[in-house]
Amino acid sequence: MSRFRRIARALSVSGRFLILAALLGACQPAGPRPGGTTAAPSPGASGAAPEAPPTEAAAPDTAAGTPTAALDVRLGSVLPLSGSPAFRDYAKLIAEGVEVAAASYLGPSAQVTVVSRDDAGDPTVAASQVQELEADGALGAVGFLEQGDLAAAAAGRMGELALISPTARVASGTGVFSLSGADPRAAASMADYAAQQGFKRVAVVNSRSAESSQEADAFEAALQTDGVPLAGRFEYDPGETSFGGPLKAAQQALRGAEIDSLRAKLPPDDTLHVNPDSLDPVALFLPLSPGDVELVAPQVTFFGLDTLGIQVLGTSGWTDPDVLSSIPFRHTDGVIATMPVSAGPGSPGYERFKKAYEEHFQRSLVSPVPALGYDAAILLLEAAKDGARTPAEVAAALEHVHDVQGATGILSVEDGRVVRRTEVVRIEHGAFIPVVF
Repeated sequence: MSRFRRIARALSVSGRFLILAALLGACQPAGPRPGGTTAAPSPGASGAAPEAPPTEAAAPDTAAGTPTAALDVRLGSVLPLSGSPAFRDYAKLIAEGVEVAAASYLGPSAQVTVVSRDDAGDPTVAASQVQELEADGALGAVGFLEQGDLAAAAAGRMGELALISPTARVASGTGVFSLSGADPRAAASMADYAAQQGFKRVAVVNSRSAESSQEADAFEAALQTDGVPLAGRFEYDPGETSFGGPLKAAQQALRGAEIDSLRAKLPPDDTLHVNPDSLDPVALFLPLSPGDVELVAPQVTFFGLDTLGIQVLGTSGWTDPDVLSSIPFRHTDGVIATMPVSAGPGSPGYERFKKAYEEHFQRSLVSPVPALGYDAAILLLEAAKDGARTPAEVAAALEHVHDVQGATGILSVEDGRVVRRTEVVRIEHGAFIPVVF
């Protein structure tokens, strides 16, 4: 999968977003109205970037509760504002979301300054610019769109500046977060579902990528706690396109003994016809990224796992709207998976963000991309609102952020990860039916 496509996939973390490529062309350059934040100049990787004019704060965002009096907050952003056109446009949209959060979330009595830096997509530059932000008094920073950028920035810090990426798939280190990483809590909820359903055996097929492995680990641990036997765990390397090996191994682990027992009872010339209803209830857990779901789901059907009554379980990669629009429904019908609640267009948080965006820029919101920048920024602002006044205090306060209604879902930080509140659903013909258990 291309570098650009991997980042575009981050749009689907809420389970409601559209593909970036279809939207970038419709977006106009940012032109803030009077009212918003103060943006500091960005020296970046190739000279000084234009400085946004100082503006007044916008009306308070009701999600933030009572406006915070006399609060002065300085945030940083490090984004590839120069470089390839696709990344440049994407970064500008993320920056718009950060600006809207700074202008609206803490209310008119708060002064929020965004210090912008351009790393041109170079991890080495990102690391040096984090140090500049620390020296400039930033309490935290948003940006670092890819895992390498985020890791380099984290390693380059002189202190404990909190870093939040909207799109990196893996975030590691104290005070380092991503809106698009693994969600072990959602994986554990699928193990609880498996236990409640009384599956006799469960197998796991996962990628060796960090996020898929982390969700598989969480599922396996919860499964063990719930007392459900794990029939086997089968892995494949990132970038694989053929999954017959792990899928057939999982099928054998789940059904092999039963099929062999039935076959042994038949006369030599008889053909075995299996009635799935007569077999043990079993399940296969597939904690996959949206891109992998597009490849794996048709092969689950091809190798006949569905005809053997094997219940497929998954996480939010299966409820990605792009996945459901790109492969036939027969490959996803009946899958039980997780999806974020109160996320994307129509949810209270998204509509609140949309209103603030349109009031700030005096134009319609035509892309969901700024919502990612907005949500990353409001997590830092939540920490500042609760009294954090140094980078170390912000990093510590982030660990206690709970149930913040953002544009991409209801956000919390648990065990050093940004997670969204999720629900378990059954996928039927592209629609989601809530599952109560």
